[in-house]
Amino acid sequence: MKDLRIGIAGHGFIGQIHAKAVAQIKRAQLVAIAEPDYSKTKGLDWHVRIFADYNVLNTQSFRH
Repeated sequence: MKDLRIGIAGHGFIGQIHAKAVAQIKRAQLVAIAEPDYSKTKGLDWHVRIFADYNVLNTQSFRH
C-alpha cells in the first residue's frame, strides 16, 4: 500500500497543528502547504512544497 500524501491549506495556528498530526501518522506524508504568507512557513522541518495559492493543491497535475 502506498503512503497517503497530504496537502494542507494554511499554516497558521491550526495548520501547524495539522502538520504535526500528519507527521505522527504512519503511512502518511505531508507533501505540500498552501500559505500566501511565506513567513509562516520558514523553519519547517519537513520537506514539503510551498505554494501561495491553495488552488494548486486541487489541480490534476499536482498528483503526479
